[in-house]
Amino acid sequence: MGHPVTVCVLGAVGGLGHHLAAEFGTSAIGLDDDLPNECDGVIVVVGDDPGPTPRPIKDMSEPEWRDTAETVAFRVMRVLQRARVVTAARRGNIVVITPSIGLVGGPELSHYVSGIEAVRALAKSAARQWAPERISVNLIVVPLELVAGEAGDLARHVGSAARKDADLADAVVRAAKFLLSGAGPGLTGSTMVVDGGAVMVP
Repeated sequence: MGHPVTVCVLGAVGGLGHHLAAEFGTSAIGLDDDLPNECDGVIVVVGDDPGPTPRPIKDMSEPEWRDTAETVAFRVMRVLQRARVVTAARRGNIVVITPSIGLVGGPELSHYVSGIEAVRALAKSAARQWAPERISVNLIVVPLELVAGEAGDLARHVGSAARKDADLADAVVRAAKFLLSGAGPGLTGSTMVVDGGAVMVP
């Protein structure tokens, strides 16, 4: 479809969400807000402000687990449902951005990491289901501090970037533009790591 005319950015209103929206000439809206009908592409940024609170598994109640591990996946599921409707007629593409800590885990963050990985599994399932409709769904994983406020020591758990000179916010924008452009119709359900080489997973 060429580069999208209108890109809608949802979630993590602030930080990376605002940066992406500015680059695409739009405004970031919340995950639970109405999605405009004219979206040629949709970016969903998953994160929290403030960032996740460490909590030992043994100390968590069932409601606490649900609030963190299950609620985010349910909210993103609803976003993806709406995104499919608005992009289907335009053959648009969807990009989901999550923190890379979901790939490697974090101390006392099983509740948060489980929710993030549930979102990634959900996006990959959507990619498989919607491929016949020519809708691609891909993921970009980024350092926690780009999508969560007050990450502090949690961000350092993942490791430091190999490329210290990288402007990661700009790199995420460029990666999102590529994934939204339809330049690679064979690319769907993929996870692209944009973190300056901190995680380096396949």
